[in-house]
Amino acid sequence: MLLDAVWDIVFPKHCVRCNQEGDYLCSVCLTYVDVVTTPYCPECRRPTRYGELCASCSPLWDFDGVTICTEYNGAVKDLVHTFKYEGCSSAADLIAAFLVAGISRTKSQIGVQGDWIVIPVPMTYEKELERGYNQASLLACLLATELQLIVNEKSLIKTRSTRSQIELTRRERLNNVKDSYGWVAAPLSGLSILLVDDITTTGATLSECAKTLKKAGAGRVWGVVLAKGH
Repeated sequence: MLLDAVWDIVFPKHCVRCNQEGDYLCSVCLTYVDVVTTPYCPECRRPTRYGELCASCSPLWDFDGVTICTEYNGAVKDLVHTFKYEGCSSAADLIAAFLVAGISRTKSQIGVQGDWIVIPVPMTYEKELERGYNQASLLACLLATELQLIVNEKSLIKTRSTRSQIELTRRERLNNVKDSYGWVAAPLSGLSILLVDDITTTGATLSECAKTLKKAGAGRVWGVVLAKGH
């Protein structure tokens, strides 16, 4: 858009690693991104065909699998921090490109097609107001456009504020987000969902969202994230 072009002239993008002007990752630093080419179980990291939960981990979570596009280190960490905490919403374009590439590698095997709905992990109104945007919503809209799918940003909601997950233990993360999401639209009647977020760590947030979506009638719920945090 014209406004974005003007903004880039006034405040040009710089590489989050080397500070070279041009984009949030320059062509050199981009080569240091570890793209996930062998899918694995998002819980135990055992290799699986498409990123689905393995048989041992499947009972632990409510989602069916997660497409994890990159490893969470170096340039990716810096990119996520810039996107979430430095007000650089335009970094969504680069991150979404990773998501599109990741899901495109296995979307036919997963079964992603035109009747799937793309839904972002929601934030509370207060948190979104504080940040200025929901980063997951920006990514979901870009991903939906590229995959020619419908996006629904409004019907999955955060029903209460929760603590930041960053400093919490695994058990604390699970308890922190428990029963903190709701569905405020017509039943999903078996529709399949691509659930979008920037990163996942324990999987607690994705699972709570998936639980809510399945209670609302969703069939499969498949996560799509840039990386899995530590």
